[in-house]
Amino acid sequence: MISSPNLDRVRKLKSSMTRLTNRAQKVRDELEQLLDDDNDVVDLYLSRKLVGSSSPVCGSGAPIWFLNSPTVGPKASRTRRASATTMQGENDVEDLEMLLEAQYCYYLV
Repeated sequence: MISSPNLDRVRKLKSSMTRLTNRAQKVRDELEQLLDDDNDVVDLYLSRKLVGSSSPVCGSGAPIWFLNSPTVGPKASRTRRASATTMQGENDVEDLEMLLEAQYCYYLV
């Protein structure tokens, strides 16, 4: 039934949905910008920053807490199994770009 309270509720929901859509678009735009700039991607490669720290790191160079994450861990494990290359030097940037691009495509669908 159409009533003022129902119309008000729909208006609020539409407003919330519009804000969420705008925020999601901003995240997509930032990811695209990061993926286009290799220097920014290098700065994102956090396992390099962990060298010498007390955080436990697994054999692939990824911190244990990263691989145990419920959202990242399974995907990172699949990525490690799929790739026999070690993550060294310039391959680090390429691997991170591939991971970010996969996440970017996953959330666009």
